[in-house]
Amino acid sequence: MEENKVDVFANSCQPFLDMTTQINTKILYNADFLLWLETTANVLKTRQLEQLDYDNLQ
Repeated sequence: MEENKVDVFANSCQPFLDMTTQINTKILYNADFLLWLETTANVLKTRQLEQLDYDNLQ
């Protein structure tokens, strides 16, 4: 039963986590370009396209 509570909590927080990741990658672009590249590559590999930093890909 405890596992179900955790799953529900994790699923309800996912949109906020996605938004946080998106904001962080935009900041990361200016702060640490190499880490931004690695993060962007990982996002593409895992096909989490909603987390891409589209503004800085152009």
